[in-house]
This record gives sequence, C-alpha cells and structure tokens, in this order.
Amino acid sequence: MDLVALLREFFGDEPTAEQEALIALAARWAEGELSTADGDDTVVMTWAEGEPMTDDELTTLADGLTALADDTEAGLGLLTAAADVVTEVNTETAARVELAEAEDAALEAERRRLRGETDDEPEAEGDDPADSDTDDEGENGDGEGADDESGADATADEPEPVLAGAGRRAPLSSLARRSGARSGNRAPATATAQGNRIQLAAGVEVSIPRGGQPTREHIDQALAERISAFVGSGIPPKGTQEKIRVARVFANFSEDRRLTSGPIGESGQFVGAEEAARRVAAAFQAARDSGLSVQAAGGFCALPQPLYAAETFGEVTRPIRDTALTSFQASRGRVIQLPPPRLASVLPSVGIWTNDDDVDAASDPDVRKSTMRITCAEPVDSEVQAIYASLIWGELLGRTYSEWVQAFTRLSTVAHARVAEQELFDQIVALSTPLSLQDTTLSATRDFVNYFARLAWHFRARNRENRAFPFRLVTDVAALDIMAEDLAVSMHGESNDENLAQAERIINGALAARRINVTWSNDLQVPGAQGDNTTAANYPTSVPFAFYPEGTFLHLDQGTLDVGIMRDSALVEANDVKTFVETFEGVHRTGAREDARTGRINVCPNGAVYGTEDPSARCASYT
Repeated sequence: MDLVALLREFFGDEPTAEQEALIALAARWAEGELSTADGDDTVVMTWAEGEPMTDDELTTLADGLTALADDTEAGLGLLTAAADVVTEVNTETAARVELAEAEDAALEAERRRLRGETDDEPEAEGDDPADSDTDDEGENGDGEGADDESGADATADEPEPVLAGAGRRAPLSSLARRSGARSGNRAPATATAQGNRIQLAAGVEVSIPRGGQPTREHIDQALAERISAFVGSGIPPKGTQEKIRVARVFANFSEDRRLTSGPIGESGQFVGAEEAARRVAAAFQAARDSGLSVQAAGGFCALPQPLYAAETFGEVTRPIRDTALTSFQASRGRVIQLPPPRLASVLPSVGIWTNDDDVDAASDPDVRKSTMRITCAEPVDSEVQAIYASLIWGELLGRTYSEWVQAFTRLSTVAHARVAEQELFDQIVALSTPLSLQDTTLSATRDFVNYFARLAWHFRARNRENRAFPFRLVTDVAALDIMAEDLAVSMHGESNDENLAQAERIINGALAARRINVTWSNDLQVPGAQGDNTTAANYPTSVPFAFYPEGTFLHLDQGTLDVGIMRDSALVEANDVKTFVETFEGVHRTGAREDARTGRINVCPNGAVYGTEDPSARCASYT
C-alpha cells in the first residue's frame, strides 16, 4: 500500500484537520516525479500539474511524518513508507539548497562581470547596491534606518536577509525561481545571518576589513567622518537637503515570527490575535523539537503584544487499563463470580491405595479410600463506578480567550486519566494478597528482577505450571529510571557508555526472558513541585507493585457519558457554559486471591555486583 492509503487507514474514518492536511501533502508529494534540473546532475522533484510544493509544505510534510515515530500504534508498513518519503523530502530540500547556491553564485559572477570587475580587483568594501535606492524601512515596519538616504520611497522589493536558525529552517527557493515565482532576496554581503535578531548592514561609507562584519564602532567612525565632510563643504542652500546612507538597522524576522496586527508578507495576510497565538505556540514547539531557544528583539515603544498561547503538558494514555487488564463490557454495571479453585485445594481428593490397604479393608471398616466433597465458595462481586470531569466557564471568557479554555479542557482529560488509572490500581491492590516490604540486598536492578522471578517461580511450582506461563507486573515507571541509573554506575564487564545506552533494553529484556510483562505507570507515585533553590528531587526509595498471572483481572467497562457542551436555562441566565464527561469502569478478579500479590520493593541504584560486595550475607537466609 502507498503512504496515502496507509495514512487514511491509520487515522480512521474521522481524521482531524491536521491529519487531513498531512494526507493531502502526502498525496501531493506522490504526484511528483524525480528529474534532472536544468541539465545538470542535481536531481529534484517536478510536478506535471500545478505549482511545485513550497518549502513550507515540504517542511510540514516531513515534520508530520516524523512525528509518527513517537506513535506507539503506528505499524511497520506505515513507518517504512513514512521513512522513505521523509528521506526523499530531505534529499529534495538539499537539492533545492544546492540549486539556489549555484544560481546565486552564477548571478553574482554575472554582476561582477557586468561591472567590469575581475577576481583580482577588490570590491568596494561594504557596498550594498541592492540598497542604494530604497528606503530603510519596509511597509511592515521591519527595518529602521540608522541614517536616511536620498528620500526614495520604500518598496516592496526591499532586500531582506534570509536566516536559518532560532527554531526554523532556511528557506529553499530554487524551484520557485525556476517556475517563475518571486524568490526571497539574499542578505547583503556585509550582513551575517545570526538568527532572529537586530542586525547592522553597512553602506559604502563604512570602512571595514574584508570578510569582517560591521560593528557599532565602524558606524560611529563613518558618521563622524561624514559630519566633518558636511561642515567643511559649507552651508547648503535654504530649502534643500541631502540624505546619505551610512548604515541601516534591520530586524531579521521571518513572516511566521511577526506579531504585528496588520497585513504582512507578500500575501498580505492579516494577523489577528488568534494567528499570533498560533505562531507563538508553533515557535515554542519548534524550539522544543530542535533544542534551540526562541529569541526576540527588544527596545520598542509600542505596547506589548499579548501572547494568548497556553502551553500544557500531560498525555491521556491509559497503560493500566489498556495493557494490565482485559476489558469486558459490563452492561449491567455489576458482575458476580465464584472464585475458582486451585491445585492445593483439591489435593485431598487424591490418595494412594496399596495391597496392604486392600487386605485390611476386607476386615476393617475404617480402612477406606478418602474422598473430597465439592462445596460452594463465597462469591466475589464487583461493580463499576463513575469517574467524571466537569468544567464551567463564562461565555465571554470562551469567546474572547478560547486558548485559555482549551488549555483547561486538555488538562482536565489528563487529570481524568490519572485519577482513573490510580483508581484501577487501588482496586487491583485491594483484591490481591499483600506482601511485606522487600528490602534491597544487592542493587536495584538485580534485586528487582530476581524478586519477581521468585514470585513467578512460586506460582508455577505451586500450581504445576510450565515456565512459559506469563505474568503481569504493574509498577511505578520510576523503577525503570532507577534501574537504568543502577546499570549506569555498575562496574561489570560492559563499558559505561553501553550501560547508559542500553539500560532500558537490558531491563525489559531480563523481565521478558522470565515471561514477565510489565506495565510502567507514571500515576502510582506523583512527586511534588520542585521548590526554589533546592537540589534536584531524588528517586523514591521504594516502588509499589501488583504482580499476578496474566488475565487475573478484568476491566469492567460500561461506556462513557460525554454530554459535550451544556447550556440549560440556569447556565444561560448566568451566561455560563459547561462540559461534562464521565466513564463507568471498575476491576474484577477472576482468579483466586492468592494468585495476585501486591506490596513495595526497595530500590537502591548503587550499581553493586558480586564482584564488589561479599555475597555471604545475602545467602545467609538460604543456609
């Protein structure tokens, strides 16, 4: 299947607007064909119909497909197709850069030849012919002249430096040029791309070393020399004036980093408050993804631009419900069951009858084969309960600051997931056999793995199960980080780099080899907020767990009640809006209570191994 079909299958029948946009870009990419550009050896994509895909479209396509790598539900076929397309897109963007650089070099060579310059002749230092007849400030207010020039009006073709950095990619414009579209202008030779920040561009009056960049000292010296020249030339006639550009100050910001409330860019798009908030949120996410900081220019007299973006954190995944339990619909909200018998309870039904027993039975009425009567046990019943989330806000707030309401609704779903997961774990614990605290005798990783291997052995041996019988372990995800630290500081054969890189794989592999499936939960021990001027919080010294044969517990699901937006007469009178959603769920144990174990285990990430510690104390309990 092609990528478009795989994406539609993955996103389902009702994809979001963002998912639909990604599918459309993938379909657009599929319409292109590889070809050699302009007779050279650079291979690029061309489209028989319509305009070539823009640089922004390529970036959006690559980013959207790359995000699938973090989706645990994405299958191998989808990831393979997505990786192939991302590789092709990266090749295309690199080809565009190569073509753009080659074209710029050819244009510059022709300009020099037109001016009669040769490679041996020094070019006028600081010369900026593209700026010689344009004003210092564009219609968008993105540049301010340090000194004016001969009064020419600003034009829409004012050269603007092209930057790469501060959370965005360098524009790629070669295909747009070849298709006749207007391409972005390059920076003057004396300006350096340093990210989104205020920069200086020197005019012909400023003398700077070849290959250097203009500084404030260069500008001050040029201004002083120009003033001296004016004084020496006398007073100009009344009513006349002369403006000479010495240098200019410009703000290097791409269109997606502008928060002006007016129309900007070639498209004349009007940027309102919602669009400004979207751009800020996108910049935050881009900085998070790339590790680069967001920079902004200061020193303006205008009132601050409100930032309406409200960033939230948290996910709504349900690992305990989805992996540790087997879900069944509980249409009547309650189930009841007799706990099943186990091997130990029926052992009295089995005996041994010898020849002597047979002889004695003929004369002794007390010598008889024993038998066991089957009796009923106390039934176990379970019921679902409602876990709800309810929010209310004023109509005016929702209409004027929807980002704030959306942030709370997102966090409300995260909070619901946390409370529901904690409640399921608490019910599992209540239906299990509690064990005393298990202390650490060696180190976190070895004690952790060995402890649950012993619990698995005990069940298999007691119930005569084979070694392939699977178990489920539900525990705090902090244990995974603690054991990774324990492996990182251990001193056994592998290198420290290998321990750091493969710790999680080693831990999961060790448990999987013992047929122990793990559900790591980040809801069992929630740390508090970090205080001011305090050291980094330590891991917990112990972690809770539930351990049971796979399938012991059922998740009772009676569905979800989601009323969406509520507006009744009382809410309308108060000009309020309300949302309400609740899930009906619970836990039922299908096995015997002795099957499931729960408790806490100490975890000490000291990296100790038998080569660094005397094992005699550990083995004392075995002798």
